[in-house]
Amino acid sequence: RSLSDQALPSMVAVELTNTCNLRCAKCPLVRTSRKRGFMDDALFEKILHDIESAGAPTEIALSGSGEPTLHPRLVEYVKAARSIPNVGGIGFATNGVELTPGLSESLLDAGLTRLKASLDTDDAVEYLRLNGRDAYARVAANFLSFCEINRTTGNRCRVTLKSTLYKNDLSLGRRLEERWSPYVDQV
Repeated sequence: RSLSDQALPSMVAVELTNTCNLRCAKCPLVRTSRKRGFMDDALFEKILHDIESAGAPTEIALSGSGEPTLHPRLVEYVKAARSIPNVGGIGFATNGVELTPGLSESLLDAGLTRLKASLDTDDAVEYLRLNGRDAYARVAANFLSFCEINRTTGNRCRVTLKSTLYKNDLSLGRRLEERWSPYVDQV
């Protein structure tokens, strides 16, 4: 059954990939044996066609259990989704490892309207422990760069910093808010 045959939800989540470049303690993907892969063009085009045919206003979230920035056609998919008249916005959640300044600029030019930046600590050692990769400095720099490009180019992409507090550490929440509030719309 296609989306055009039923009521369209206000948000459609599309999982572009279930592949990830981290091994986060909180993520169930780490413990699954599900085959990894990327959505192909034909399926994505069908989803967009169904959304357009339904005609109701909707948003698209290109997020699931994987890291969207690993999909080789992410920018093209964002641009294609933004060309659909009833798509009011498009966004995704990212760990930021591959959110380079070049990719950030391309995504913003393509029409990205929402970004959830996932960062659970303000410490490189803790980041490695929580995520299985030494990438804290890279991720923080990538998120700052995205925010700066968004600001200086006049784009209106809403940026949210999303954090999971693994222990009852309200001071970490306050530190993240102090550090990131000048750059993002919401912590």
